[in-house]
Amino acid sequence: MSWNYRLSEFQAALLLAGLGRLEAQTQRRAANAAYLTQRLNQIEGIRTLRAERFVTRNSYHLYIFRYMGAGFARLPRARFLQALRAEGIPTSPGYTRALPEHPLFRHPAQALGEKAYAAFSHAYGRAIDFRGVRCPVAERICREETVWLSQSVFLGKADDMDDVAEAILKIKAHAAGVP
Repeated sequence: MSWNYRLSEFQAALLLAGLGRLEAQTQRRAANAAYLTQRLNQIEGIRTLRAERFVTRNSYHLYIFRYMGAGFARLPRARFLQALRAEGIPTSPGYTRALPEHPLFRHPAQALGEKAYAAFSHAYGRAIDFRGVRCPVAERICREETVWLSQSVFLGKADDMDDVAEAILKIKAHAAGVP
């Protein structure tokens, strides 16, 4: 299943006008992400994603970190996100279910029609039934741990990254008293 994301001429004109800022914005997002990673790595209960050696550059259209509730008096992630938003930090839980839990895989006949399994069988020579597939680690991470920050957060100054880290520290300090 997919969508049509072709640009209109108007959208293309806006994009073309903004391309001159792309390199500077990419560099700023990378510098701010590196700084925020340093700050977050000092907070127990927060895990930043490991940067693989083969990755030479990241655009940081998203910045994802893992929230480990045990380090925050078992405060549920939904409450953590709510508290971050209350502190002015725009966040998202990201994908709330792992890919095998998506309706396309769990209920393919409803998503694709009668010959749904044919869509998954050409590479394997047989129909693939994903309904029994479980990925417990991915499911837990999607349901309980991921926190997304959008790229716009990283277009500011280092002080803005300090605001993110300080908001997390404030939530941590008050987590035991949050119902």
